[in-house]
Amino acid sequence: MTNKSSKRARAAHRGIAAAAALSALLVLSACQGAAPAATVDRVDPSGPPPAADLTVWTDAVRQSGFEAYQELYGEDGTDLSIETLPDQFPQKILLATKADKGWPDVVFDGGTNNVNLFSSELYDFAADLTPLLPEGTADEFYEGAISPCVVDGKLYCLRNDYAPNLLWYNTELFDEFGYTVPSTFEEYLELGLTLAEEHPGYSVGAIGGDQGNFFLGSSQCNYGQVVDEEFSIDLTSPECTRAIDFLDQLLAVGAVSPEGEFAPGYTADVGTAGKVLMMVGPTWYGEYLFKGTYQVADGVMGVADPLIWEGDDRAYNQTYGGGVYYVSKHAENPTAAAALALWMATSEDFQVAGPTFPAYQPAATAWLARIKSTGAIATEDIEAVIDAAGKAVDGDQQAALNIPSTIDRGWSSQVVPVITAGDPISSVVDSWQQFIENSAQAAGF
Repeated sequence: MTNKSSKRARAAHRGIAAAAALSALLVLSACQGAAPAATVDRVDPSGPPPAADLTVWTDAVRQSGFEAYQELYGEDGTDLSIETLPDQFPQKILLATKADKGWPDVVFDGGTNNVNLFSSELYDFAADLTPLLPEGTADEFYEGAISPCVVDGKLYCLRNDYAPNLLWYNTELFDEFGYTVPSTFEEYLELGLTLAEEHPGYSVGAIGGDQGNFFLGSSQCNYGQVVDEEFSIDLTSPECTRAIDFLDQLLAVGAVSPEGEFAPGYTADVGTAGKVLMMVGPTWYGEYLFKGTYQVADGVMGVADPLIWEGDDRAYNQTYGGGVYYVSKHAENPTAAAALALWMATSEDFQVAGPTFPAYQPAATAWLARIKSTGAIATEDIEAVIDAAGKAVDGDQQAALNIPSTIDRGWSSQVVPVITAGDPISSVVDSWQQFIENSAQAAGF
């Protein structure tokens, strides 16, 4: 499930600070930190960045980009100390704030869950990028990608990659079985039930991981969100019950698995066996799931527009993944640090060659052209489909659902054991909602 937002000074005053010192994931505080003390210059992308020594925390995938930046601007005075992202790194940032030293200048974070933590008074870490970046920078990103980076009108991160969901389908199986690619969730359900009857053992999804969120979120189900600083949840609303009933019907006939899409059993029995008819999933499924894990040949999997629920005015698409760059408000040279984050998030030299769909729209256009040229995806208008999927993401909803990981655990702890035992999701709605409410209260809401 996805995740975000926070409650302000009231949470801190209730003693959240003490708990957060032990576990950053149990805190959500959106008290805004003070603005940088000194006036800083905006990044000028037309020339080399200011000379600076910068400490970077990153994962292995992004490390090559930072190394390329060092090679590009090393002679201009850029000196990067590139370190592997530490385990439990939010806690380490909190400890640095308490010690008043030891912050990295730039951090790559694999998700958006920490935006409100790092922008809060308690963590006092993330710089507001608004005065540092060229005006209009945020407008060049997909709106659904950049929205989770914005807190109280201030931009606290830059999105590296974007993972809007698509309908992935096996073109060879559709031809063999004589099926028509669905355009609505109701058609998806009908086809899944037909598949279970006509071709037992074939699959249209695996929801033991995060796929359940794709259907709940697209149905506009409020499974835990923050709007105007207030937390709410209602798993009994029509938007939730239609998605829960949808999944229960597919689970009952075995068309959807209670395992996760990367689970060894599902991978062996369904994925690599070539029995996935279709799946709702993000842009990176093509490279990592179907090709890398299920070993599906190039040109077999196609993509179609995000599904819409009958009666809705449009598709309310979801995302699954997409990391961000933070700049420390304690950086000695914030302009240099922001220049580095901006290059990583927008440079076609780095973004276009990467495996994930760029959040920066100009780079995304070039990335799509490269993917199409490989022939990996069997869809002629792949550029239009993926671009439309990115624009169909509801930015406000994505931001509202960006809640702490402690709340997100409701699915794995409450729902997955139940569906694994063969019972429906509907049987656990009350305890599932109570768990999330209790987790939200523990996190300071």
